[in-house]
Amino acid sequence: MMKNSKNYLIFSLSYSLFINGIIIFFLGSLMPYILKDFKLTYSLAGIILTVQSIGNILGNIFVGFASDRVGRKSMIIFGSICFSAPFIFLFFAKSLFMLYLCFFVIGIGWAAITNLSTSEANNFPDNSASIVNFIHIFSAFGALFGPLFFAFILSITNGNWRYSLIGVFIFSSLLVFFLLFAPFSKPNKKEENISYKKAINFEFLLYIVIIFLYVSTEMNVNGWLAQYMVFKYKFLNISKATLFLSVLWGSIIIGRIICTYALKVGFSGYRLMLILSTGSLISLFLLLISKSMFFSILSIILLGLFFSGIFPSNMSNATVVTKNSNFLNGIIISSGGIGSSIISAIVGKIIDNYGMNYMMAFLTFNMFIVFLASTILFIKYKDNIK
Repeated sequence: MMKNSKNYLIFSLSYSLFINGIIIFFLGSLMPYILKDFKLTYSLAGIILTVQSIGNILGNIFVGFASDRVGRKSMIIFGSICFSAPFIFLFFAKSLFMLYLCFFVIGIGWAAITNLSTSEANNFPDNSASIVNFIHIFSAFGALFGPLFFAFILSITNGNWRYSLIGVFIFSSLLVFFLLFAPFSKPNKKEENISYKKAINFEFLLYIVIIFLYVSTEMNVNGWLAQYMVFKYKFLNISKATLFLSVLWGSIIIGRIICTYALKVGFSGYRLMLILSTGSLISLFLLLISKSMFFSILSIILLGLFFSGIFPSNMSNATVVTKNSNFLNGIIISSGGIGSSIISAIVGKIIDNYGMNYMMAFLTFNMFIVFLASTILFIKYKDNIK
């Protein structure tokens, strides 16, 4: 019975991150249609992403703090409702205010799902780091499925994007149902009574730096990879170049499967982080300097493999200082959203003033900082590593 309960909980957490992946990448596909339907300028459209990021940051802080006291289950159900209900309101939305409000609430739901699913997986007594990597495999599956689902709905509804919102609402509503019966752990007194001031130290800041720079680098690679390949190889068009994103995410899925197995058989999370950050740094550098299509594709495949486990492995390693406090985990996770906003603005300026190659060099430098932070943490814990 206990084994069945554990398996059902893992299923629920996996499905929650699958929905998370669908929605985040589905929204990217939605944006051109929202621009047209609401007659938005690019400046007004940019506010959509801003309010979603604000919702994500505030959601991580609020949901993290509240769940340390009332438990993860009630707050993740709250988050899943925030992830589903806005799509019905968005279906009928006519005003700019309602559009912004929906994306703000989606941001809160995004924070709750990512934070609490990861924290709950970290709470398993055995192979928690392996389970965290396992459930994050499904986020990558969702990232691949979301745009494909959107394209399918458009094909059967004569291009009516609003009908795709009903489909996403149904998928995300199932999540609420699954979570209602999931056997989440009860509030942990150690998490509730943890001294936040004592936990926020230099090591804690290193975990923040890693997420701040990794998430922003991954988001910008996702956003600019197709355009970068068109710039690099003039014979490519943008529609063909978008296939490289599928290559990247397919590689991320394979990488997360490998990381899950490695951690399950006892591989150290700190050693894994050092390997992943080193490989990501080398892969980005190869992508920057490569002159042939073969080496560019190879570097994209390698980048996906090494990117794959950085986020879940770092969050598992961070429990050494956070004691799996949802609030402290939320601070680390929200740094990724802050980083994406800041680094994306810098990347835009770099492209405008210096070009694509300098953008890729900047992202490579960011990953070098991630490598340094991972090296410091590895050195600190090397005596405890088998």
